[in-house]
Amino acid sequence: MDVGSALHQARIERGLYIPELVYRTRIRAEVIEAIERNDFSACGGDVYARGHVRALAAALDLPVEPLLEAMGAPTEASALEAVEPESLNIWTLQERSRVPGERRLWVVAGLAAAVIVIALVWQSRHGSGQPVPVPPAPSTPAASSPAPTTPAASPTASSPSPSSSPTSAPSTSAPASPSASPVATGTTTGAVTIAFACSQTSWLRVTNASGTLFQGTLRAGDTRSFSSSSDVSVVVGNAAGITITANGTTYDHLGAAGAVYTNTFRVA
Repeated sequence: MDVGSALHQARIERGLYIPELVYRTRIRAEVIEAIERNDFSACGGDVYARGHVRALAAALDLPVEPLLEAMGAPTEASALEAVEPESLNIWTLQERSRVPGERRLWVVAGLAAAVIVIALVWQSRHGSGQPVPVPPAPSTPAASSPAPTTPAASPTASSPSPSSSPTSAPSTSAPASPSASPVATGTTTGAVTIAFACSQTSWLRVTNASGTLFQGTLRAGDTRSFSSSSDVSVVVGNAAGITITANGTTYDHLGAAGAVYTNTFRVA
């Protein structure tokens, strides 16, 4: 049996691209391409080559024993036994590798929420509070009474006029500055609006802080669009087959046919 041809034919029949196998097996794309050409030199030895074939067969739902028999007897049986548990637990390793990234995204989301709460609290205290600028009113006449030379005029009928003039001045000018800045900062929220237009069959994966937004194969003419309040990460299996529009900016000519394109679009 031709091991490389069998794996290649199974992948084509299932409509899978090499980036999808990379995601499922954690085997590098160039190693998978070499195995499909029956070139196992990139695997790093017979033991690792057999482990890669096991992982690929599991991802493609193929019986693994005929493939291993076609490869011949292992040269290092003891080392193979040590490698096999790692290849059999490929899905567990995949989930473990995803956890640190998700934790970082949740930390970023928590910090953003804390900033928004602080801004709202500051706005509620300073934006609507004429009581906050009022305390300077009594201190203003005391500080602005540089006319101690007329002590007789202050207790007399002229006392209402200085009391009214300082109160009117801070009531109009003081609240204006604190109320304008919180409104500008507290109401600004960021988002990523992203759309995909497919001109050739291509595999696509879209994720954000909440998890996977989309993962699958798009055909020519298909479109997808998403809106996210956190950064959006994109993996394209056929760079020549998809055009991306993110926050009004169009990204085309992402690469050659069959090339893998990855990018992270930040919150505007």
